[in-house]
Amino acid sequence: MNRKRIAHTLAAVTTGLLFAATLFCRSASYISPGKGEFWALTAMLLPVALLLDVVLLVGWLARGRWRLAALPLTAIILCYSYLSALVQLPEWGRTQTQPRLHDLRIMTLNAYGFLRLGDHFTTIPAIARVAEREKVDVLCLQEAFPSPVFPGDSITAWFAGNFPYFVRSDMIALGSRYPIANHHSVSFPGTLNDYLWADLVIGTDTVRLFTMHLRTTGFTELKHRFQEGTDHPGLLREVVSALGRNSRFRAQQVEEIRQVIDTTRYPVILTGDFNDPPGTYTYHRLKGSMTDSFRAAGHGCGSTYRRLGGWLRIDYIFHDKNFTTTRYDILPDDVSDHSAVIADLRFEQ
Repeated sequence: MNRKRIAHTLAAVTTGLLFAATLFCRSASYISPGKGEFWALTAMLLPVALLLDVVLLVGWLARGRWRLAALPLTAIILCYSYLSALVQLPEWGRTQTQPRLHDLRIMTLNAYGFLRLGDHFTTIPAIARVAEREKVDVLCLQEAFPSPVFPGDSITAWFAGNFPYFVRSDMIALGSRYPIANHHSVSFPGTLNDYLWADLVIGTDTVRLFTMHLRTTGFTELKHRFQEGTDHPGLLREVVSALGRNSRFRAQQVEEIRQVIDTTRYPVILTGDFNDPPGTYTYHRLKGSMTDSFRAAGHGCGSTYRRLGGWLRIDYIFHDKNFTTTRYDILPDDVSDHSAVIADLRFEQ
């Protein structure tokens, strides 16, 4: 067997193994990290596997090897739901100025402690102006930390002009133009993470809206340590361990929130910073049978986090079958290290 034949055989075997690896990574995203951090780390490799599938697909097509090209193509097609949660093609012919009917316009933003523009006195007015410009009905803020010179009551007072109904926990705030009949917040022990739900009275309907901030990946901090040239032979091992450990914490938080959602008798909307991209257990478990507003009405790249190259999508708006998404936008305003996300929802008749 000549070298050319050997190389072809190895490439074909690699294609088959990559096909299997892609499907395995896809399946791992449905398994709770609580059953082992291995599953979370495996699911994180899905974008790498798909990128390699694209490379092999192009290579086999260029060589006219249609049967071998079918394997990476099939892998990509089977991962369509994952890819469509990252990128959506524009709706050709749709004009962005075209009025769209909606019953509820929601904006969610991780506010980064109101420090993006320097301090609370600068950043909070900037966020409020964005919400006013967009005519937002409900504003959900995570990492809405008060400060000694700008306490929680001051945060509430600043947004009161646009949102007469305003509730908050230590780290999350929710402002609404609609009355809030009831609300409850939960802080996860030993963390800076929490979630809040509020029952909004909209006409004759009551809607339960959740907003949450789940456990961080910790990747940004570890990245800084790499950039600083930390001389630590076990740093890579520490990175992997931190990613897996934080995924396990998020899975526990997700299960608690999911139990509340499943026992809610009202129509449900979920918003917030999940700190996990699509293709992860967090995404699948929280979404369940609900609609991802980006997949329903978004366009272009869905990334919402400005750091780490600006390619991560970790902020979401989901809703159940009682709504239809008529608009989804990721705003360009630089008021946080996250982008603000807006969705227009219409009640189903």
